[in-house]
Amino acid sequence: MNKAFQSKGFLVGFIGIILLLAVSIAIPFVEDGTNPSVQQKEDGTWLSAPYHPKDLPPFGSDKYGNSMFYKVMDGAKYTLSLMLVVSFLQVMLGLILAGILVLWGGRLKKHIYTILESFQYIPTIFLAIIFMMPMMMIELEDVSFPILLLQCMIIVLVMLPSVTVLIAHKIELIMKELYITASLLLGAGKYHLWRVHIWPFLKGPVIILFLQQCVQVCLLFIYLGFFNIYLGGQVERSGIEKVEHRSLSNEWSGLISMDRLEVFVAPWIVLLPVAMFSLTIFLLNVMKEGLTKN
Repeated sequence: MNKAFQSKGFLVGFIGIILLLAVSIAIPFVEDGTNPSVQQKEDGTWLSAPYHPKDLPPFGSDKYGNSMFYKVMDGAKYTLSLMLVVSFLQVMLGLILAGILVLWGGRLKKHIYTILESFQYIPTIFLAIIFMMPMMMIELEDVSFPILLLQCMIIVLVMLPSVTVLIAHKIELIMKELYITASLLLGAGKYHLWRVHIWPFLKGPVIILFLQQCVQVCLLFIYLGFFNIYLGGQVERSGIEKVEHRSLSNEWSGLISMDRLEVFVAPWIVLLPVAMFSLTIFLLNVMKEGLTKN
C-alpha cells in the first residue's frame, strides 16, 4: 500500500490538490482582487467590466471588475475542504454501516439491502435540491455555518445508501474466501474477523472509493450551482440592474450559480469555475489511477 502512495500518478494528483489549497489560503494576504469597474488603457481607450482575459490577465474579471483568478482561488479552500470532508464522512459512515449490516444484519440484511438499493434509482441531485431549496429563502449577511453544516449533512445522507451498498458487497465477497470459513470454523469472533481478515483487504478499495466519492461530490456541486443553490447560504445585493443573490464564500458552485447567465456575454466568468472543477476531477482521477495500478 505504501508503494501505491509513492506512485507518480498519486503524487502528481496529491501535490496538485495541495498546491490549490495553499494558493487559496495565501491569496487573501497578497491581494484583494478588486479593480475599477471602468478604467483607461495606455492608448487612451476606455474599458468597462467585465474585463476580457487579454485586458486583465490571466482570467479576466466579473461584471463588477473583481478578478476571476482571485475569486476562484479564494473559493478553492472552501470547495475543496467541503469536498474532502463530505466524501470522508460518506465513506466512514458507509464503512461502519456496511460492516454492521454484513456481520450483524442477520435476517434483516436482505430487507435493508432492498431499501438501500432502491435509492440508486433516484438521482441524488433531486434529493439534494428538495432538501436544500428551503434554505435558499433565508437572506444572510455572512456565511452561516449552521446552514453549511446542514447542507453537508444532506449531501452525505443522499449519497450514503449507494456508498454503503458498494462497501457491503465488497465485504460480502471477502466473506466468501476460504480463509474466512476456516477462521469461523476455528471459532473466530466477528470483531476478530473484521480486524484481522476483512479490514486489511478493504483498506485499498476504501481509499479508491473515497477518491471516487470526491469526484461525485464535485459533480453534485456543479449541478447545485446550475440550480441556484449556494453552499453556506446567499446574500441579497443591489446589482447593476436589479437585486441579485451572491455567494458568501466564492465557493465554485456559488460562482457558477450567481453568474450563470453571463455565459452569453462573458463566458469566462462561468467557464472558469467549471474548468477548476474539471481540473480537480482530473487530479483526483490521476490519484485514483496511480493507486489502482499499484
